[in-house]
Amino acid sequence: MVCTFPNSKTLNDDFCMTVRAGLVKVFFALSNLPDFISH
Repeated sequence: MVCTFPNSKTLNDDFCMTVRAGLVKVFFALSNLPDFISH
């Protein structure tokens, strides 16, 4: 995943890592959802 914004690179990296971490959490939550439903 690549983020391109006109802001400073440091802000870009922090923002991208935050978004990436959020997406990973959402992805794992969705992938684990069927297990919770079936049990």
